[in-house]
Amino acid sequence: MTQRWLCSTVSVCLALAWHLAVASGPARAQTAGGASTPAAGPVLLVPPMFGDRIDPTIDPVTGVKTVRLQPIATTYSSFKVAENESPLPMDRLFVTYNFYRRVLGTQDVHRESLGIEKTVLQGNASIGLRLPFYQIHSDNSPDSSKVDDLSLLFKCAVLRADDGALSTGLAVTLPTGPSYQPAAAHERTIAQLQPFLGYLWRQGNFYLHGFLSVDVPTDAVAPTVLFNDLGVGYRLPVGGLLRAVIPTFEVHVNTPLTHRSAGDPERRRDSVHLTLGAHLELGERTWLSLAAAAPVTSPRLFDAEALVRLNWGF
Repeated sequence: MTQRWLCSTVSVCLALAWHLAVASGPARAQTAGGASTPAAGPVLLVPPMFGDRIDPTIDPVTGVKTVRLQPIATTYSSFKVAENESPLPMDRLFVTYNFYRRVLGTQDVHRESLGIEKTVLQGNASIGLRLPFYQIHSDNSPDSSKVDDLSLLFKCAVLRADDGALSTGLAVTLPTGPSYQPAAAHERTIAQLQPFLGYLWRQGNFYLHGFLSVDVPTDAVAPTVLFNDLGVGYRLPVGGLLRAVIPTFEVHVNTPLTHRSAGDPERRRDSVHLTLGAHLELGERTWLSLAAAAPVTSPRLFDAEALVRLNWGF
């Protein structure tokens, strides 16, 4: 009942927020002749990061998130700020796909998400929404599929220039999906609050961007985790429909701040993941992106990950 009420409340809040965002629209400036034109601002043309979202192990029978045998730091949620996100507020619709091969040696996990981001406050802030889905193919249990936790993201660019930007904000993941099952306690309903700092620097066709964020659960049975994500890319102009190809490389460092001791049943360990891919720039603000990722620290939660992103700017 509580969860149903929460979902209904969130839906109403989202509808109101979206109405206000659309009503505000992009900032307009008056020309000498009285015509209305979009307000000027830096054009950075930098696609969102790929990210390295690592999901909790999910029991394919019960659909419950569990930490049993989970060897590395996770968000315990459906969302990590660096996952398909840019430090800049953007107007976009997006679809993402992640494939994890041999999770814990026994499962293949497919995960998709749908999302939208809309700018407000003359393009200096944005409100985002994303909803993920997953399917699990296990060697030991029947296949399963679920809808995961709904995430909201509020972002504000506190500094913007022709060669870079600095932003801050908050991601809120609501417990609308499977419950969280601790290793030594009863099933819990947990939300996550993830304040973050985003940064972007560009010099010619080269750019560097990243996020520093902290995932704080509403129940201390799940760990608080520090995320440090850094990516670099270089824009190679092509022409025609394919305006550019942008090779990119990312490093993701996940550091649990709690539940680190060896005797803790909820123990999490530091982890580092590398992502290598390319963005295909289709039009001014649309990117089709392909990448592969792998953990480089032990123990390894999965063998390899494939990532596909489609971001359509409007």
